[in-house]
Amino acid sequence: MNRTRRVLLVVSVAAMLVAAASALTWLSQARTVHGDEPEGGVMVAQGEPTAASAAVPGGPGFYMCGAPSFTPRYSGYQWAYSQQELRNTGGSPSYWDAPVALPHGATVTKFVLYFDDSSASDDTYAALYRCGLDSGTCITSAFATSSGAPGYGFAEDGTISVPVIDNQSYVYMAEASLPTTTAVGLIGVRIDYGFSAKVPLVTKDH
Repeated sequence: MNRTRRVLLVVSVAAMLVAAASALTWLSQARTVHGDEPEGGVMVAQGEPTAASAAVPGGPGFYMCGAPSFTPRYSGYQWAYSQQELRNTGGSPSYWDAPVALPHGATVTKFVLYFDDSSASDDTYAALYRCGLDSGTCITSAFATSSGAPGYGFAEDGTISVPVIDNQSYVYMAEASLPTTTAVGLIGVRIDYGFSAKVPLVTKDH
């Protein structure tokens, strides 16, 4: 190969490398557009991701019950919504109930209350109840309160009474209470659950 051919080959290879690098750069920019959610963040402007807020650990299964799912126990209550937050605008504490549908046989592992508590003296609470189908008796399976945690936050209860879900004999519900102040708001409750692993019997001949 003479010198002229060598020079042409080197120039051609260099041109191909520059073109490939430009294509990769274009693809990277084209995939990051407004509305996309890049891994590890939420897009707030074109090409500018911000870190996502940390999730409350739990699971592996989750059942979320937002504030709009709760209904007033008495029709005379007064209330208002601020986006997804439920607040009491009446002159007395109010109580709210929501049905809970969990898989039969699941084991509840955690009960989480999400709230906004900007009051120094009043709190909200939520509870998980198991109620018998053949009676009017309910027992408290879990309980969480916003006491001692001002502002937006969560409270959790990992000590669950009768944690195994039995939809054949019981119905489950969540209850929330709101004090007489709009400084406290209910956002929702989350119920974490899992299933007991069944390990098959393994013997030498099987």
